[in-house]
Amino acid sequence: MARKLSRQATLPAMRTSDDNQIEISGPGWHAVHARRTVNGPQSLTVNDTEILRDCVCCVGGLADRAAVIDSIRDKRNANADVVMANGTLPFGNEIEFLHTYRYGDGFARIITDLTFRRGSTAAPSVDIGSLTLPGPWKSYRIATEADDELKLSDWRTIEDVTWNQPPLALILEHHSGVQLEIGIGNDLWRWQKGLLTPQTNAGCYALKTSGDDLEFTRSVTICDEDTVPKPRVYRFSWYLAWQTLATTTELPTGTVEPVFSDDGSLDTAATGTQLAPGTHLALDMAAITWPPTLYRARHGRISTRPCLASSAVITRLRRIVRQLAGLEQQEFALVFRNLQPGLCDVGRHADQKQSAAHWDMSDLLAFSLWARGCLGPERRILVDCAGFDCPSMNRLFACLPQENEIVDTWDYE
Repeated sequence: MARKLSRQATLPAMRTSDDNQIEISGPGWHAVHARRTVNGPQSLTVNDTEILRDCVCCVGGLADRAAVIDSIRDKRNANADVVMANGTLPFGNEIEFLHTYRYGDGFARIITDLTFRRGSTAAPSVDIGSLTLPGPWKSYRIATEADDELKLSDWRTIEDVTWNQPPLALILEHHSGVQLEIGIGNDLWRWQKGLLTPQTNAGCYALKTSGDDLEFTRSVTICDEDTVPKPRVYRFSWYLAWQTLATTTELPTGTVEPVFSDDGSLDTAATGTQLAPGTHLALDMAAITWPPTLYRARHGRISTRPCLASSAVITRLRRIVRQLAGLEQQEFALVFRNLQPGLCDVGRHADQKQSAAHWDMSDLLAFSLWARGCLGPERRILVDCAGFDCPSMNRLFACLPQENEIVDTWDYE
């Protein structure tokens, strides 16, 4: 039976810059970063509807918009349009902020580095990526864990709601039909422990109505004046994804499977003989044999899918994609199955010595940028969302590098 899949756009993001602002734009959307402040983006507009008006980080009640600017740069790197903003609060604890934004078509991956100096306090709270969202908004849903699997909740009417733990992803539907997804990166463990430890940290994540607008505040650490975090750099990663109504297409039943050698590499000769113009090649992540240490594991239960937070998994996937790009027959579509994100607590996947909770949505977005650059703008790439239909999944591989800017590098973060 034919299966409904999300179809990916293949139009580029474009970057324009002047003395006042940096604008990143794609088909039907644009984001603005002001050069007068390190916080951002100042706005995100989709289909002529502003859905994000401000994004701030706060330490001890002082927002990053008050920081003295050290540098603001924009560039193109690894098939993404990149904005980097660095600044330091000129008073109090002199906290340093470094924000890095990496844009694809319909999504942005964001990293915030906070530098705490010796004796710096965080009271009353540390907020990361709190957002003002112009309305009116209709409904919301969240990504939630059930039986060690990720699922999307049912749509709920907009209301004031508070979470003690960070939602992996919050998806909001605007009355215009635009959907906005706000998710944390692969460092779930960092969001859970904040600037302290999992046992001592307390956070608060709140969605509040303000007329037609929404305020989404993310306090990763709430503490008293006696709390002094260790002097170091604290890194938090998160992402935004947005879409209008997703277009769909039917996957033909006649697909072929890649053939793998005993060493795990793609058997290019055997795979190539199956391909013809119009063929759909289905790459099933759960059907590939992986070393046992690379599978996701949660509370002792091992998944059938690998963890994309592991650099070893990404290295092998990159090798497979390169081999596909080198086949003589190139007039085929590529279908990814079982590529949905998942939760894992194997610490070494996230470069942690001990068990550390993480999920791999941001790694999946990064891989999709690289793969699109490797396979080229004309390649038709489909993703079977299989019950996890949300803006981030629908925007996978939706990036087109500018001419002569395909960069064969992995973006380690």
